[in-house]
Amino acid sequence: MKYSLVISTSILLSTFTTTLAAPVNPSTATVPAASSDEGDEYIIVLAPAEKRPWGQVFTDMGYNMTSRAHDISVNKHTFGTNYGDLRTFGKEFRAFTTHMKSTDAASLASLPNVLSIEKDVKWTVKVQRYNDTFGTHNVKDNKWSFPIVKRQAQQDQLNQVVQQSTAPWNLARISTAQPLTSNGREVIDLKFNYQFERSSGLGVDVYMLDSGINTQHVDFGGRAKMVFTAFGNDITDGHGHGTHTAGTVGSTTFGVAKNVNLLGVKVLDSQNAGSLSSFVAGVDFALSSHLQRRTQPGFKGSIINMSLGGPGFAQPLFDALQRATQAGMHVAVAGGNDNTDSCQFSPAQFSQSLPIINVGATNVVDQKWEGSNFGKCIDIHAPGEGIVSTSNKGPQAMEPMSGTSMACPAVAGAMAVELFKNPSLDPASLKKLIVSKALPGVLQGVTGGNVLLNNGLRAVG
Repeated sequence: MKYSLVISTSILLSTFTTTLAAPVNPSTATVPAASSDEGDEYIIVLAPAEKRPWGQVFTDMGYNMTSRAHDISVNKHTFGTNYGDLRTFGKEFRAFTTHMKSTDAASLASLPNVLSIEKDVKWTVKVQRYNDTFGTHNVKDNKWSFPIVKRQAQQDQLNQVVQQSTAPWNLARISTAQPLTSNGREVIDLKFNYQFERSSGLGVDVYMLDSGINTQHVDFGGRAKMVFTAFGNDITDGHGHGTHTAGTVGSTTFGVAKNVNLLGVKVLDSQNAGSLSSFVAGVDFALSSHLQRRTQPGFKGSIINMSLGGPGFAQPLFDALQRATQAGMHVAVAGGNDNTDSCQFSPAQFSQSLPIINVGATNVVDQKWEGSNFGKCIDIHAPGEGIVSTSNKGPQAMEPMSGTSMACPAVAGAMAVELFKNPSLDPASLKKLIVSKALPGVLQGVTGGNVLLNNGLRAVG
């Protein structure tokens, strides 16, 4: 089988060493039905037994290959780290993307060295901006300062409980057992009380698979940096979604875990859209970074926050997250914002077979947020309506947004808090702990995951 395509126009996802478990679907490579004769982008995953150099693989598949094709392809999905040199963790995962007709894809799927072929779909992540004019407000107006934790601090200092009286409502709700009362406060006011442990998230890396992070925002205190982009050299957050979710995980004013390392993995563009291949590449980058970091002093654990997703079952993404969790990474995913069954979406539906946490969203009166997905695939709920957090509009800007995208990072932050205290927790054990600490019987109108995130400190909000 011969193709006219020059391989330098395709994107290699990774040449990465890790554990590759058997796929959920039948082991024979399958390809979705044809959409047009003009062709589509496909993700081709090689079988674990295929060890030959890329040049030999492509030649046998009938591709023409330029001398620099491999380097060009890898760099297109990599920023700041070469993740093709690890040889210490299980079997290799190797995949690439290319444009071809469905008939050619079907022929390629029959090759013994091809594990799976799937269309490289593009997903746009929905988010609701609560009030566009609010983005002109600045963090400096809030007058809140968190005492920075030093790694050399004594244990009694690390265990100290801190109260923030200038918190957004979502932080207050996860640190109290009682429903919030307004007391004259609006949902987007920063006048709520949040209690948390001073050590919250120290030494934990949180990989934000999102639209990027405004790393110059003062509320990140220098703990946020961009480490990967699927868009050439673009490491900016052109949408704001990524900066907002990162703020809920670990910014000084709006964060659940105020000491975490926030690592931006840019897989969404300025329209908050990204391809399946980019998501897979982002997960595998995070995994390779985790494997390098896990033996370093002060390291407590790695979390992937995925406030993104799309319809259907995405086998390559399932495989990537399976490898990550098998390597000890912890994962929080958004349940989706279509007010329908969360089990219809990836990666949300993976929570039924992988130790990841799928999060639904609630409002300030403990009801299901109107757009939140629901069903048995939801593990837990967290506040998701009118959530104020960091913005991409300036170094001090903040704004409110709504969605399961805003609920998911609150859970990721709670996971980071627990990992500092017990870094030996495996993903299944941490998921069980987070769900067990959540409040039962307080939510209204939810189906599935009928518990509300809580840190156990039981403050007065």
